[in-house]
Amino acid sequence: MHDVQATRGTAITAEAPPLRGIISASRARLIALVVGALGFAADLGSKTWALASLRPQQPVPLVPGFLAFNLYRNPGAAFSMGEGVTWLFTGIAILALGATLFMLVPRLRHVGWAWGTGLLLAGIAGNLADRLVREPGPFRGYVIDFIQFPWFICNVADIWITFAAIVGGWVMLIAKVGPDGRPESEPKPVVPAGRDKDHQSADSDVPEPPTPGSAPPGDAA
Repeated sequence: MHDVQATRGTAITAEAPPLRGIISASRARLIALVVGALGFAADLGSKTWALASLRPQQPVPLVPGFLAFNLYRNPGAAFSMGEGVTWLFTGIAILALGATLFMLVPRLRHVGWAWGTGLLLAGIAGNLADRLVREPGPFRGYVIDFIQFPWFICNVADIWITFAAIVGGWVMLIAKVGPDGRPESEPKPVVPAGRDKDHQSADSDVPEPPTPGSAPPGDAA
């Protein structure tokens, strides 16, 4: 094994780890849009089934005491929160969908971010469609929930949003990469201890050049 020594005055830089999960921009956008479309279709299909097969206040137990199917028209946000301000959540959902499509999707270069963005699109679009087209009217439509747990009731779109949050947490906090696949923090140069002092002492030993019109040192009478 050969010893590698840095030359005097040269900083040693940490080797950057290989970038993983990087894909082309077109492929990343395709993944996000296809996942979003399939997720939206799954949410729409599940709600269509729930409206045709379930009745309000008549739960169908799946896991007694924990999970059941129970039709509920929710005027609030995800997991039945914020009832009474449906119009506000509709406006927020429109802004969120637009920001995701036109600000986040064009930046995608990482496969994890592409999947997470697609799930987010599916979740936002699924519940937004309910608010726009279902009773009692546009921007005030009730979201169709039917998956009931002891603490809340939700739908497939809410599940997609939850999965998107999990994927987003992983890429940001564990993988630590941005939407373009680049590390959030680039490695910084590593300078050996004492190197700065050597540079300063070496620099101090070099005499300053004489200013124009002045006599060189030692020649003054």
